Amino acid sequence: MKSFTDGPSLSLDEAQRYGDDPMGTWFRDNLAANIEVLAERFGFDLLVNQSEHPFLTSDAPAVTYHPPLSKRFRFFPRGLGSPGCEVTLPISPRYALLFRHKEPGLHKYLVADWESVFEMNFRTITRAKEKIVSDRPDLFFVKTILDRVAEVEAEKQRNGANGA
Repeated sequence: MKSFTDGPSLSLDEAQRYGDDPMGTWFRDNLAANIEVLAERFGFDLLVNQSEHPFLTSDAPAVTYHPPLSKRFRFFPRGLGSPGCEVTLPISPRYALLFRHKEPGLHKYLVADWESVFEMNFRTITRAKEKIVSDRPDLFFVKTILDRVAEVEAEKQRNGANGA
């Protein structure tokens, strides 16, 4: 059995460079790998941002979304094969990919208005692990979305306390 020490390794300087410059080191390769795997299994549309606000990305750029099965109940997310599953992937402040259950390949160019950009950024921000990436210092959506997340969490806690 091969040892872990026999494989490729990084020096401390290389690891530091990856941490200091993700866009110039690992991010592009990670993004390309996500796109390649998803494009083999899903059809996709190219979203063209027509709003004044950018698409944001994060350290978890591919975001899976499962629409609720009914208005009364929200089940835990199913797998990528479940009906209605969408995967969104911002590739720049103006463009994003929307993967859905269709024949593989590019299907449409869709205009993303302010509401669409907000919804996609909401998904991106709420699923980020540690980092949110933007092309500008003013992240308009972040405070609004985090305030909304806090409201939803507070409501869940109140309903949990009332139902117990």
